[in-house]
Amino acid sequence: LLSSSVALERLELTSCSEIISIKIPARLKCLSYLKVSQCSMLQVIESKAPNISSFHFVGEQVQLFLGESSQMISTPMLPSKFLHLKYLTITGWTIATTYDIFSLVSFLDASPCLETFCLNASRRRQKHDSIFEDPSHLERTPGHCYGNLRHVKITSFCSSKLLVKLTCHILENTPSLECLTLDITHGGLKCSDKRFSKCSVVRKATLVEAPKALEAIRAYIAGKVPSTAKLIVLEPCNQCNTVGI
Repeated sequence: LLSSSVALERLELTSCSEIISIKIPARLKCLSYLKVSQCSMLQVIESKAPNISSFHFVGEQVQLFLGESSQMISTPMLPSKFLHLKYLTITGWTIATTYDIFSLVSFLDASPCLETFCLNASRRRQKHDSIFEDPSHLERTPGHCYGNLRHVKITSFCSSKLLVKLTCHILENTPSLECLTLDITHGGLKCSDKRFSKCSVVRKATLVEAPKALEAIRAYIAGKVPSTAKLIVLEPCNQCNTVGI
């Protein structure tokens, strides 16, 4: 099907639970938008389409081959380049170890034209993983300069040392940054948007974690935001999320 669709511009695959691998041929030169979401059995995404500029991925880690070189995205060093990628959204990427940070950093290193990066983090709670429980030095993660990256948003932000480290790494290597948004909630509706009268329900654990996340932002992140960039922090709404605390 894909081999015959040479004029295809957008490809979205959602809840395709029987697909194990996705292979997109190089002849799809018009393809610029790729979204893969909730394909539970998926193990490999391999695309040779040369002009993908927007990639959205929702799910657990997979082997991801984009561009000319076949390399695993979970490998810290990623020599291949996603030369046309400008918009990247990753949802459900589990951040449990420093290795997971290297995986994301290698993705950023391989995307020289990236302008917008959105991460909805999924964490496995680890003992002593809070920056306040383990305040050891946040050593710098090796990486490149992200000269075109302007907008970064991290949803489900918390006081995890790993998330703080990732955020600091982005700030230290992104001179072009214009806006950093840290959403302490899990995203969803917000009453600050006039289209909605009430925020989405926030889990009690998130409400308990929120003060620690705010303190982590003040202590380790706010001071690294350049004067030319804007820091936006989205907190749980006190009016909509007070029941059960």
